[in-house]
Amino acid sequence: MSMLKPTQEKRVLLVDDELEILDLLCDEIKEMGYEAHTADNAQIALTKVQNNSYDLLITDFSMPGVSGIELIREMRKLGFNFPVILMLTATKLNPQLLKDLNVSCTLSKPFDYNTLQEKVKELLVKK
Repeated sequence: MSMLKPTQEKRVLLVDDELEILDLLCDEIKEMGYEAHTADNAQIALTKVQNNSYDLLITDFSMPGVSGIELIREMRKLGFNFPVILMLTATKLNPQLLKDLNVSCTLSKPFDYNTLQEKVKELLVKK
């Protein structure tokens, strides 16, 4: 007899232009039991958001072309309101901007994967 999960897997979209980090994040999210989807730039991420449903977005702030903030801003304009974790590298952002874009939390790179797990679980359990 196979053991089926009683509830549908939560879907997480991971966005980072650094492929090694993207792969590590993807492995971590899958290990936690969630479905992980990846995009290596904001344009691909925006297309995925428009064509799929997600429960959480984890995005890098600093990416070539469209930044993580611009991605979040565009998603919010389109009406997507799922939680967002914004990854930062030595960047200080205006707290009001983060509040206006409804960013759930930030993580400073490099971050501890235990912290990532705690934040992901906290945000996905709320849903």
